[in-house]
Amino acid sequence: MAAEEDRSNNLIVFGLKEEEEEQLPALVTAVLEEIGEKPHFEATRVGWKRPGSAAIRPVKITVPSSTAVHQILMKTGILRLVESHKDVWICADRSSEEQATRKHLVTDLKKKRAEQAHLDHYIRYGKVCSRDKKTS
Repeated sequence: MAAEEDRSNNLIVFGLKEEEEEQLPALVTAVLEEIGEKPHFEATRVGWKRPGSAAIRPVKITVPSSTAVHQILMKTGILRLVESHKDVWICADRSSEEQATRKHLVTDLKKKRAEQAHLDHYIRYGKVCSRDKKTS
């Protein structure tokens, strides 16, 4: 069995428009600069380009440390406010098992939000948590 890849220094960017002669480092730099980050990184598209398909392949970014990953993830909400990047989102690089677990957590989160709208619900440490809504 092959050793599992260390994903702690990786991020995945979804929704970054794909072009024929793209300058991927320039596209990723523009996104990271919008959130105030300028780390050294390597970027590659993930998956195969299917002829005639309009699907946009995700971009895998590798940064020097997991601390840089954490800093970037903490600021990704800013992208929703930027018109040119509102359809772009960044998340941690997860294994297939982690993706499946996360999918179940998000499903549970949505269910709780619908059933208990008077509470704030969020995912923390692999569990769906709830708390009273702040009144401020």
